[in-house]
Amino acid sequence: MDIINIYTAVLLAIAVSIISVTITRSKVFRGFRMFLDGKNEWLHSLFTCAYCMSHWIAAALVCAVDLRLTRTMHVLDIIISVFVVVGLATLMSAVIQRVNEFGKDPPGKSAKKPVEKEEPPPNVPRNNFNQPRRRGRENAEDDL
Repeated sequence: MDIINIYTAVLLAIAVSIISVTITRSKVFRGFRMFLDGKNEWLHSLFTCAYCMSHWIAAALVCAVDLRLTRTMHVLDIIISVFVVVGLATLMSAVIQRVNEFGKDPPGKSAKKPVEKEEPPPNVPRNNFNQPRRRGRENAEDDL
């Protein structure tokens, strides 16, 4: 395995990561994804999962470029190369996602103010569960 093949695998992984996220998450392909919803479950799953889509994109690019990382049997080498590119693409997607989330509020701590509960008017009777009573059921607690 030479350095040019490793360099090629890294470049393919970057391309696979970006292409798969673009197809599965961007507004450009939203209409196509909505079209597949209900028509073909397998295709809809494929076009909404970046990880799933990355396998097919990696397979196409590895075959097009004829990337050979191990120099074993050709079919085995293609399979290994595809999974190496998918693995690198997955790592790159995770890094890109972390970079995009950097500086944003951590989960559970948003900048929004908490929504305050509205207090009911003081003349509305309440039961033990802090809910308005139903009409005609003033003594509902006595039924238990």
